[in-house]
Amino acid sequence: MKDIKIKRICAYVIDIFIVLILVTLLSQINVLNPYKKKYDKAYEKYTEFYEENFSENTTIDYDTLKSPEYLDIMHDLSYYSINYSIIEIVVTILYFTLFPLLFDGQTIGKKICKIKLSSDKGKLTFGSLLIRVLFYPIFTNIILYTTLSNILTLLCVILFKGKIYFYSNLIISIIATIYSYIDILFMINKDVSIHEKLSHTKVELIKGV
Repeated sequence: MKDIKIKRICAYVIDIFIVLILVTLLSQINVLNPYKKKYDKAYEKYTEFYEENFSENTTIDYDTLKSPEYLDIMHDLSYYSINYSIIEIVVTILYFTLFPLLFDGQTIGKKICKIKLSSDKGKLTFGSLLIRVLFYPIFTNIILYTTLSNILTLLCVILFKGKIYFYSNLIISIIATIYSYIDILFMINKDVSIHEKLSHTKVELIKGV
């Protein structure tokens, strides 16, 4: 079991790295990410606000965090990265569903590490793989989240502003992070994760290798 856990970790790192490269490359295409320049300006505004209010403070000023100016800046950052988020969601879903469907349960990472996905119900389906990827913990930039939380956050950016957006986004992030850690602990200690239980899928070594 220890061998397959190490292989799973290696495959995970490879796959996430590939997804991040694809997302980064696609997000540089202006047609796919038309708000990139506006995002850069919003980020400059955020940097200036941070330096003015937080850079020399050792304690967090919660009144500043709740100020309309700060909330608007944070919303603008998220709003102008909508296209990036859509690209990330689409690439992640397609990568983790189509590859296993087309290549006998294997992504590129799993192929290299000689493991594959299988289904408790016999054959892998797009539906089961979609459920798996929606609840699959993703680790980037020291942040743990899921594709489902990414979708919910995207909806919050579109539908809400101000304090409603800030707190709804905060709640989603906290829940997604807690869930992701629990899911990983299940995988380490129970040899089966929550996202595998939900999707009726499992990772196994390729026989004869």
